[in-house]
Amino acid sequence: MVHFPGNVFDDSENRETRVFCIAGFNIQLVLPRQKKRILFSKTFQNFISPTLEKPDIIIHTCYGKIPKVKLLKENFLAGVNKWWGFYQVEGNKIFLLYPVKQKKRSFSIAYKKILYANGQSSIIKFKRAHDFKSINAILPLPYRIAVFKDDFKEGIIYVDYSDSSVLPNPLEYPLLDLLSAELLSLKGGMKLHGCGVVDNGQCYLFLGLPGKGKSTMARLWQKEAVILNDDRIPVRKIGDSFLAFATPGYTTSSGYTAKGFPISKIFFIQHGSKNKVFREDGFRALSIFLKTSPIVTWDSSILKQTVTFFTQMIRKLPCYSLHFVPDKRVLDLIRKI
Repeated sequence: MVHFPGNVFDDSENRETRVFCIAGFNIQLVLPRQKKRILFSKTFQNFISPTLEKPDIIIHTCYGKIPKVKLLKENFLAGVNKWWGFYQVEGNKIFLLYPVKQKKRSFSIAYKKILYANGQSSIIKFKRAHDFKSINAILPLPYRIAVFKDDFKEGIIYVDYSDSSVLPNPLEYPLLDLLSAELLSLKGGMKLHGCGVVDNGQCYLFLGLPGKGKSTMARLWQKEAVILNDDRIPVRKIGDSFLAFATPGYTTSSGYTAKGFPISKIFFIQHGSKNKVFREDGFRALSIFLKTSPIVTWDSSILKQTVTFFTQMIRKLPCYSLHFVPDKRVLDLIRKI
């Protein structure tokens, strides 16, 4: 079993720290002090924080040999076959990442939930992609293992690497995505599948499944607004506001920042033969949220929390379905709403 390093990191002469502010979380990396440079891309460097506040999570990083772990089928929570696995063992959450030549997709499972609100019931149908098979026997050795305590206040990442001139970023994709999704679920937030833009102080979210136009929408706004992200948007409820954040590693404008922006409107988008928009409310809007967003389905308490979060967003923010033609005329339509 993997154990935390204890006092091996207590000697400040043998370590250095970097703090990144991502989705409003201060993530402190404790890195071994080495002559080799650690490769943080420009998109990560823009999220380096000078803050001296107490970090939300401290992550120790070990480069070198990957420890052996033995995980059972009953420890498995979620994953994508031949890409990554997520486990729970003895009070720890463990991510295993595997080398792949191309992205692997898991099969899709249809879910049906009966939801109750204000004395009425409604059936919500949605699909989520999961692979619940044990993957230990069929995958190569992981190139990265990340172990976190259940509260995600501390963790350790083991990184396998070859003798090269630079060391890899321990948080590189997909680990940061997986970690931030867990932090958001613990702190009253969600990662939405969408494009986010900030136009003259107005923050718009454009949500949709792959192929529905998120990257197209980002391209249309490219010279008109700040693009927070063209694929995944962290959203947090802070006070009475819902804030959207940029994240490193996705298409963004050069002027993006680690700060959060209060959301003004939400659009569920898809390509159409002409531009048209109509308001979505109640269960209809909730159903679209569940269909278009990555949702934890193996934990009923988190699923309930997710439904509550979406319901609060629907009550607070105007939501619309938007069918659009991929040219800039749709931008004027959005601004006039």
